[in-house]
Amino acid sequence: ILTGTDPLFTFDLVGEFAVNMTVSDRRGNIAWDIVNIAVVDMTLPRAVAGDDVTIEEGKRVSFDGRGSTDNIGIVTWKWSFEYDDAEVVLEGPITEFTFERVGTFEVELTVWDGIGLLDTDSMTVMVLDITDPIARVEEIGLVEVGSIVQLNGSGSTDNDRIVRFIWSVIGDGVDVQYTEVIPSHSFNATGIFTVTLTVRDGAGNIGTANMEVTGVDSVDPVLVVTGPRTYMKGDTSNLDTFGSSDNVEIVNWTWEIEGPNGKVLDRGYEKTLRYTLEERGLYDITVTVSDSSGNTASETIVVRVESTSWPWWILLVIIIVFTVVVLAERRRRRSKAV
Repeated sequence: ILTGTDPLFTFDLVGEFAVNMTVSDRRGNIAWDIVNIAVVDMTLPRAVAGDDVTIEEGKRVSFDGRGSTDNIGIVTWKWSFEYDDAEVVLEGPITEFTFERVGTFEVELTVWDGIGLLDTDSMTVMVLDITDPIARVEEIGLVEVGSIVQLNGSGSTDNDRIVRFIWSVIGDGVDVQYTEVIPSHSFNATGIFTVTLTVRDGAGNIGTANMEVTGVDSVDPVLVVTGPRTYMKGDTSNLDTFGSSDNVEIVNWTWEIEGPNGKVLDRGYEKTLRYTLEERGLYDITVTVSDSSGNTASETIVVRVESTSWPWWILLVIIIVFTVVVLAERRRRRSKAV
């Protein structure tokens, strides 16, 4: 109830109000009238999403928007954010969500009052990665020495993303590293090698996997024998295998000499054979080489041992020339006598 000709009143509530005015004179006569006043809301609500949150993956986050205010009262709360390429929408002043995926998520709160005025606020949820990646290597087993093989770690997995691959190959004095997903490596020796793959995700979590690779050698050496094929009796046989090769290394040489009277040598030497042959005739000289894996190669060389220092064909030429000279001299003497 207000009095006076122009009273004042502050309307703090939204709505329509009927104001009844009554006037009277000194004799008590009265009159009245009604005026309708519509009060509209022009004040925006204030959204308060709350503080940023940092959690580990798999944890549940409670969203509380009860700190939001409005002059007439908030009637709707909506929370929204992107998750797994889709929009998640939650409603209510208090709600929850479990974050299974690693990442940073911006959560937006929108509030409405009774006449549709709205306001927004946002907060950030940072989900930490605590899951180690799983390193997986493709088994190789046996590899031929000198062959190039691919080390394959593409089967490794992580709940987020693997950012680094580190390969380590150790064995027979070898210690090398690679950083590719599928690097190439040559095992140049026989024996067992330990191959380790270490993978790391963006959060620094690591996972490892190991395998053993056995280097095997099944390639025979390549044998090359050089030296003369004819000797004089009493000379020293001189043959060598310096031109021979192997994919790893030749470690053993065995020489055998079979002469007209049987075997005269059966023993191991190094790369060069030196032996004095005392009897005239043909000799079979066999050399066998082997590597550390037992792969072998052999070759038999036939050599001739002569009893004179003159080759037989020179002696034949001398005999023929001598014969021709003698015959020519006889003819000359006969012609002179006639």
